[in-house]
Amino acid sequence: MYNFDMKPQRHIDSHILDMARNRACLVCNRRGPSDPHHLRSRGAGGGDYEWNVVSLCRSCHTEIHKLGTNRFLEKYGRLRDWMIDRGWVFEAVRGKWAYQK
Repeated sequence: MYNFDMKPQRHIDSHILDMARNRACLVCNRRGPSDPHHLRSRGAGGGDYEWNVVSLCRSCHTEIHKLGTNRFLEKYGRLRDWMIDRGWVFEAVRGKWAYQK
């Protein structure tokens, strides 16, 4: 039986986060340090996986949180293409992006 009171454990990988911090921003190519941004949020169970963590400069990281992922991806196709290349698909019925393993 599943215990709904227990929060699922999040996968934590400091190596993935360090790599993201040392890369240039994927959107504007500004050189680091970058903020690691989780496409599936940590609160929603998104772990530190290469397909889920993207490097964004502080300006782009602030903007994605301000606009929301869908509007940000409409504005910056480079990140959308990066996501699609790694297995993300847009589920039109739900209006959300989902990772397809």
